Amino acid sequence: MSQEIASAPIKRLRIIGTLEGISYLVLLGIAMPLKYWADMPVFVKYTGWAHGLLFMLFLAAVANAALARRWSARKVLMALVASVLPFGPFILDARLLKEEEAKAAASRQKTA
Repeated sequence: MSQEIASAPIKRLRIIGTLEGISYLVLLGIAMPLKYWADMPVFVKYTGWAHGLLFMLFLAAVANAALARRWSARKVLMALVASVLPFGPFILDARLLKEEEAKAAASRQKTA
């Protein structure tokens, strides 16, 4: 299996995680204050809907990556916990990127 095909679930998870993290921050930092301080609940409605959809996609991407990479239950749990923390998806992304770079370096050393 090529390295690029093997990393497709991780790339997908990283992209969806970044989008989900941004939507969560927008929901908490912009839409919710507008709802309670400016009496403008419409922003929560649409931002919340988008965040909910991205959250569900994130859960599916975690499941896909966990199955493809045979993650331990602990690693899956950590990814799920990251999804409910405001900056968690960005921390998860950094860790996944670090792991992917380490795997790529190990693969290059094998072929060299």
